[in-house]
Amino acid sequence: MSMTKYYVRITAPDYQTLLANLFGHPEGYEEGAFMLAGRIRLPGRLIFVVREVLPVPQDEIISHSSMHLDARPEFIARVLKRARADSLSVIQVHSHPFSRGGVGFSSRDHFGEKRLFPKIAQRVPGVEHAALLFGHNAYAGRVWRPDGNATVPVSSLRIVGPVVRDLPPTGVTKTELAIDPIYDRQVRALGPHGHRSLQACTVAVVGTGGNGSHIVQALARMGVGCIIAVEPDLVEGSNQPRLVGSTPEDASKRVPKLEVMERLVRAANNVTKFIGIKRPLAHHEALHAVREADFLFSCTDNFASRTLLNDLAYLYLIPLIDMGLEIQPDEKGMIRKASGYVITVIPGYPCLRCMGVVTDEALVMERKKAQRYGYLGDKDEPAAQVISFNGLVAYHAVTEFVAMVTGFRAERTRPTYQLYDFLTGGSRKAEMKPGHACTRCKELLGLADIRPLESFPSP
Repeated sequence: MSMTKYYVRITAPDYQTLLANLFGHPEGYEEGAFMLAGRIRLPGRLIFVVREVLPVPQDEIISHSSMHLDARPEFIARVLKRARADSLSVIQVHSHPFSRGGVGFSSRDHFGEKRLFPKIAQRVPGVEHAALLFGHNAYAGRVWRPDGNATVPVSSLRIVGPVVRDLPPTGVTKTELAIDPIYDRQVRALGPHGHRSLQACTVAVVGTGGNGSHIVQALARMGVGCIIAVEPDLVEGSNQPRLVGSTPEDASKRVPKLEVMERLVRAANNVTKFIGIKRPLAHHEALHAVREADFLFSCTDNFASRTLLNDLAYLYLIPLIDMGLEIQPDEKGMIRKASGYVITVIPGYPCLRCMGVVTDEALVMERKKAQRYGYLGDKDEPAAQVISFNGLVAYHAVTEFVAMVTGFRAERTRPTYQLYDFLTGGSRKAEMKPGHACTRCKELLGLADIRPLESFPSP
């Protein structure tokens, strides 16, 4: 018997579109849609990553009522043709508009699926497909295995938005993790549910220097379940003063930064799992590891890594928190400019390319110079840094993560771009709005393991 658990992941805008369609009929009739999804295969888990929602148009419906819906075979055939082109999984969705409590598949649903899903398996063979059923306040889901004859239940539906929500289906209750008494003060602030949500998270931190080491320490001390740290570099005299947890001895021995990060985690608790990847992000081992994360932190100092993380976020529907710091001293050694930013990048909303944070021109220039830039500036010398400035940016980034996980802040409708001015002590927050033409995030969205990132040429 297979022990694989099945999950569905969808962006908040797509989820809103889906619900508006399923419960939008003026007469309360049943409505339907198909979703095309990529897949993430992990040990013991398969995650359907929704790429596209295709509501059944009214002119493609043969007949429907509050109890049934029959779509034209020609419409379904066009959906399956699109799925077959990229070997996408097909998720058939419909509503029970009369349901206000729990919801379950009807005998008519069983009959219809037994006719439909073998045809789907024939047209898009060798992969899993699924069915979701929504009532007004609940849903049910099941997965059809590649042979088209057996089903297993969906374990959870994740809505990826400014607040990330995991919804169990009807009849499933989440296992409550035990809470260590040492987190009493945190539980008083975030509540038991908020703390358990942190415990359940896997977070990837790419870059563990001035910003990343603060991030790792904070995540560990909050009791996050698993930290994946990607960092190929060593501790040296030039980076040791701003590397949280490092010692002069680490610098003299040139120990890997990951050893310091693991010490930080173990000093915080003995429960958080730590996975260190001593590779550049572009290495296949690092790319394979970070796709298992629920959240990504970009603590890197170059545009190439930033754009790669941006692409990964949209490919796998993983929220990304990017941050940057720029300090400009004048010729007298005084600071003339010191600023930082934190951006929440959420699939389904504008990406770093849309915002102009990453541009093709900057990437080309970076490659030509074949050197590190510093966090935001284009310099021919090492970037100026102060550990307290790193810390402020990093802990604001961690707070954004906590808000997305726990929902402690009034839910925003869009991600934000926060800017900090260290000279004035001021900050401002803006909504993420696209200002540059970008098609890459839409091209990548939800393809997951079906189209590895290596298959998409970089600019």
